[in-house]
Amino acid sequence: MKSKKTIIVDSASNGVRLDKFLKEKLNIPFSLLHKELRKKSIKVNNKKKLGSYRVKQDDIIDVFKEFKLIHKNKSKVYYLGSGSNLLVHDNDINCYVISPTKVIKSLMIQNNVIQADAGVMLGKLVKESIRNELTGLESLAGVPGTLGGALKMNAGAWGSEISNFLVSVDVIDSK
Repeated sequence: MKSKKTIIVDSASNGVRLDKFLKEKLNIPFSLLHKELRKKSIKVNNKKKLGSYRVKQDDIIDVFKEFKLIHKNKSKVYYLGSGSNLLVHDNDINCYVISPTKVIKSLMIQNNVIQADAGVMLGKLVKESIRNELTGLESLAGVPGTLGGALKMNAGAWGSEISNFLVSVDVIDSK
């Protein structure tokens, strides 16, 4: 469950831009604030709003805390795919582990080109490519994990590897 902070706008802040209001209340950089507004980590009256939105008295602003804590503490962050083939030490893990596979899992096939997010499971990628009569990825059918993990380690089987089919990659920088 996500932890959140709820802020109710008072009459003194009526008409102030959302980004300026939150900058004062949360004490975080504008760049991070706007990024979180785009990612829906901040909602006004349960709706996504732009930084230019003018807050109104009694607006309810929900701020999901995880991003603020990570930024404020300058904590180590590790990104995890599906967690297949993962061994974790029994001692405490002194970092944030983020698994974007529930969110970053879009898969589109158009004009014989597959466009897929890092969170797409390899099995699904192979099935969809076969269903669309695209060949070559069949050797990856039994490889567990996500596309992101497969690309990071250049997963392969039966003499074929995923880099043989890669055209381009867009990267999200955590900084």
